[in-house]
Amino acid sequence: MELRHPVAKSAGACKSSFSPFPIPIASVTGKPCDKSRWYHYQGKWNGDSVSVRNEGDVKMLYEMGFFGKGILSRGKPNFQFVSGSFQRSFKRKRYRRGLRRKLQVSFKPIRKEKRKRHKQWREEYEWYASHPNSTQSMDTSAQNSAPSPSSSSKEDYSESSSSSDDCDNPVTSNIPPDVCRFNKSKSKAEQHEDMYTIHEYLQLTLEEAFFLVYNFNCLKVVDGNSPLEVAQLWKKCRQANEKFLPNYIAYHYYRSKGWVPRCGIKYGTNFLLYYKGPEFYHSSFSVIIEYMDNRSSGNSTSIDWTTMSTINRINERSAKDIILCYVIRSENLSDAELDEPCCIEKFTIKEIIVRRWLSEKARENVSKGNSIEISSSIESD
Repeated sequence: MELRHPVAKSAGACKSSFSPFPIPIASVTGKPCDKSRWYHYQGKWNGDSVSVRNEGDVKMLYEMGFFGKGILSRGKPNFQFVSGSFQRSFKRKRYRRGLRRKLQVSFKPIRKEKRKRHKQWREEYEWYASHPNSTQSMDTSAQNSAPSPSSSSKEDYSESSSSSDDCDNPVTSNIPPDVCRFNKSKSKAEQHEDMYTIHEYLQLTLEEAFFLVYNFNCLKVVDGNSPLEVAQLWKKCRQANEKFLPNYIAYHYYRSKGWVPRCGIKYGTNFLLYYKGPEFYHSSFSVIIEYMDNRSSGNSTSIDWTTMSTINRINERSAKDIILCYVIRSENLSDAELDEPCCIEKFTIKEIIVRRWLSEKARENVSKGNSIEISSSIESD
């Protein structure tokens, strides 16, 4: 069976890969692994997920294994970086508008004097045009009627300067600072303080949180003020989601194989499998989990062919193969044993890869010896 090769992302070639898990690995770090170098991350139980709010824990959990997602981002928690760059660009635009407004205020007396001089020159031109043979100048006739442009410009400039210095004038010092356009008494820290900053945290699914607790013991989950033990967290996860047991067994299985399972609700499946991580490669497979019990004749969950054809068509357009992952319960496993996480070892995994059957690729090849070979597009493992 030929498996689909992972397709690398163009932007992932310039990124450096970190450790596959958020724990000290001797083969990766080159240092011996001991308890002094073991770090415990802090998580909070939310009922249907686990949230991590420490910025250092958020960064390490995502970069080292791609666990969780940002609550305000598609995957990597980078909302503050994107919103910060947007706010900086908005502040630059606002600064340019303010600078343009300041320049307009400073050039206002100059524009007034310019208009008055143009008006004076036009009046002189019209007067000389109407008196071509007169030797008398227009200054003597219009001196008593028209004010001098220099005095008017000085008055206008004094008015503009007095209006711009209203905030610094001791006479108008009792004016509230909100009235003044530019308050110089505020410090730079107060002017650039953002009162609406949103702090993004990391959201772990139930499968991801229990995987970190059960396998590596590197995550401490707290419900209120009391920490949760492994058995308590197992019971809470089963109560929160009735399909947690088969979902976690499949998640544990693919994590042990080196894949990075992520939520596949976008393509109508349970998981998407990434090679190395979603920042380096596109997802190669979509996983549909089916729970089977050997003690009963039928399956606890089933999927019809209409739904299968729909999901297959969607995933084929994005170059993904569908994996039917059957989580099979053994016959000698009792219901009381399901309350403990050690029951995971008694389950069996069976996989079937489903591909769309195309008539162009599965035609009959008739050879000279009249032998017929039919190639199938549905392969099982």
